[in-house]
Amino acid sequence: MNKSASLTLDRGDLILASPFNRGLVEGIKTLPYHDRQWDNTRKIWRIKYMWGSDVAALVKRHLGQEIHVPAQITFRDAGPVTRMLRIEYIGSIRERDDGSQTATGFANGEWSVIFPGDVIRKWFAADDTRPDEAPTFYAVLGIKRGATPDEIRKAHRLAARTWHPDVNKEPDAQEQFIRIQHAYEVLSDEQQRRKYNAALIFERDANKYKSIERYGWQPPLRCGYVTCEGAESLGRFTIAKILAWQNITNETGLSMVSYWPKGADKFTSEWL
Repeated sequence: MNKSASLTLDRGDLILASPFNRGLVEGIKTLPYHDRQWDNTRKIWRIKYMWGSDVAALVKRHLGQEIHVPAQITFRDAGPVTRMLRIEYIGSIRERDDGSQTATGFANGEWSVIFPGDVIRKWFAADDTRPDEAPTFYAVLGIKRGATPDEIRKAHRLAARTWHPDVNKEPDAQEQFIRIQHAYEVLSDEQQRRKYNAALIFERDANKYKSIERYGWQPPLRCGYVTCEGAESLGRFTIAKILAWQNITNETGLSMVSYWPKGADKFTSEWL
């Protein structure tokens, strides 16, 4: 006897359990990336309620089964939730099939945190850079324009330690490290910094700095205790605003540094 599909409600999300059907799977995958999630442990799809009628139509089309969409229980929107998350690794920002640009964070033993690209860029002072522009030196070090010399030194020390090619085995670690060093050389020298600030205002693509800024931008940090506002949906926490970012340190005072070695199937963390 063939197993039939079922559609139930769990914490406001739809849970679809069904026998495997390639057409049904492909149909579910046409829904926006952040509106559906496959739970490999339970072998079910978790889908936002708004897509209930679409899911029912897909089941009818591919399984020939009429399926009932359960009545939704309405909860009062309590607004954004504030959390402190122990993020062990943040992946690269990627364009999803719905056109959004997000990065996924690993926390609590699973890839359960969504970082919208603009949220990361804003925190690391890259919000003043258009997608087709090179990042500013401030974005390279993850500091604001008004950073003090001490803040510049601290940011450089952490970014350099994170991306040093002797430690970080990601394919572009050498390029990222060189870029970090160039940024620090300019911003740590008062005279060069004044000239650079003027170039940003009057000639953002000044040839003098273009050769230094030719590398693509990546967040200077890949892990940390992140205090943030956001909302949970489909078992994932989507961050709307980053409030604070602190190093993860152990009992001896060493900081966690995470990277993804080329060809590896998971990230690696070290204490430095």
